[in-house]
Amino acid sequence: SFDAGPQVGLLVTAKIGTASLADVKSASYDRDFGVNVGACYKINDKASASLRYYLGLNDVTAVENKNFNRAFQLALQFRIN
Repeated sequence: SFDAGPQVGLLVTAKIGTASLADVKSASYDRDFGVNVGACYKINDKASASLRYYLGLNDVTAVENKNFNRAFQLALQFRIN
């Protein structure tokens, strides 16, 4: 199957650095809107796999340079019943 649709993301935390982990949440917007496009493959009656690409549509930082979220999402699904 093919997948497509909207996605809303909510910011939980935003830290930068490795040693002191500075909080940069105030420099970021708390919501992200985008679209997903992908495909799902049914392996057998109990398992399937999907791969999607997320394309963020709005700037997620409140600083002068623009930053957009982009992500590949890989999922393996197993049917329990």
